[in-house]
Amino acid sequence: MARVKKRKPKSKKVLLKLFFLLICFLGIYLSFGVIKRELSRFCDLITVISGFQIKNINISGAGKKTERLVKAKLGLREGDSIFKLSTLDIYKRVTEVSWVKSVVVKKNLPNILNIEIKEATPIGIFQHDSISTLIDQDGVFIENVVEKIDNLPIIIGENANKNAKDILGLIAKFEIIRENIDLLKFIRERRWDIIVSGIKIKLPEKNVEKALKTFSTILKSGKINKNTAKSIDLRISGDVIINELRIKRKNNNQI
Repeated sequence: MARVKKRKPKSKKVLLKLFFLLICFLGIYLSFGVIKRELSRFCDLITVISGFQIKNINISGAGKKTERLVKAKLGLREGDSIFKLSTLDIYKRVTEVSWVKSVVVKKNLPNILNIEIKEATPIGIFQHDSISTLIDQDGVFIENVVEKIDNLPIIIGENANKNAKDILGLIAKFEIIRENIDLLKFIRERRWDIIVSGIKIKLPEKNVEKALKTFSTILKSGKINKNTAKSIDLRISGDVIINELRIKRKNNNQI
């Protein structure tokens, strides 16, 4: 009878081939790692020889706090290759800092890096869900705060952060209001109540500037303060309602 040769299982051959391929790929990967490191060292050497090392990182337009945050975000130091980060990479990193509104990045070869920053300017403190956040004129959040900041009003109400720019622009025209305002509340996303010198002022939906002018005149007269008036309602054109008592105005300048 003819003998039947036993065949080795194919699975063992497949495993051996896979193991061999794995070893090959691992060797190639490690070789690339070595090549990459050596290439990096060579580039660093060329950088040193050619003088393309950062000597100055000039950051303009930013306060000390923002400048510190930007430098930490960049991770660049004097002596690093000026090609370590591309201009686009620097731009992306800098704009990740919440205090930066816009930025222009310029490399003055061989060794100067210039970063021109337009810093965000806070206009108020937006309070929502027990969190207080600095906002800029576009309603963009800058950073959370835990204390009241002088000269910055509290702003509350649904979407109040996105609508505060216009009302604050009108308030800015009246110095006595601007310097004494404590709080703005956006009512039903239609109109504003404001608290000035401890007095609650109810402003209308329309003709807001006219109402502010009336209130400014009242404050300047010295006849009304937080001890004599808890609230002034200016929502009805031609009327001033103080502590729910309606007073007809003779003209725009008299109560």
